[in-house]
Amino acid sequence: MNSTAVLVFASLEHSARKFPRLASEAGRSVFAALTLRAVDLGCQAFGEDAFLSVPAHECHEFESASVRLLPQNGANFGERLCTSIEQVFGLGYERVLVVGNDSPQLDLPVLIRCRENFQTASALLGPDHRGGVYLLGVTRSSFHLLSGICWNTNSDFSQLVLKCEQQDETVAILDARSDLDSPADLRRILQDTQCQITREVRHLLRRLLGNSPGMLSSSTGVDVTPSVLRSIRIMNQLPPPLF
Repeated sequence: MNSTAVLVFASLEHSARKFPRLASEAGRSVFAALTLRAVDLGCQAFGEDAFLSVPAHECHEFESASVRLLPQNGANFGERLCTSIEQVFGLGYERVLVVGNDSPQLDLPVLIRCRENFQTASALLGPDHRGGVYLLGVTRSSFHLLSGICWNTNSDFSQLVLKCEQQDETVAILDARSDLDSPADLRRILQDTQCQITREVRHLLRRLLGNSPGMLSSSTGVDVTPSVLRSIRIMNQLPPPLF
């Protein structure tokens, strides 16, 4: 078993609420496609050591995804995040890399670089343009860094860096990337010629603006590649990975 796992942590409902002028169903379908894209990248980089964590009532949205599913539990974002990471540690992994569904610039080289950085660092941080993080990596021994963090306050990155310094944890900081937190972010990303995003992602973002014709297809309302249309494996129905 690989000792490092990647966890895609997402909520379609939370993501779609950032774009209130867009019809709820259309917004969910776009973020479902972005979630599956993150899953596909995770599977390319980590193979079977990839997991998707979504709220329990959204699990049916991903019945065809090629990833093991972890229903989220907790009263708030921090509890849900930490519980999901603990579930992955409970399967025997030593390092967990967490990514979301709202970073259009997330790509395979970033994830591969994280695998390398984990060889020498006990924490990985990818800062976003607002002061949060689009990527977070912790080990069993550095998991305590997440305790007491005020999440989603645009200061997640600085809080985590400070805790790493105070507790003498070695941290690797990746290149800053843009997150998709508001319609203004969406327009800025699409207008910025220096913002490197794939043609597929650009199409999805234009759909989120509502100015791209046609509807996404498939049972979940999203177009997905054949590589992500494999059978799902619910975590609670799986034996632990072999050590």
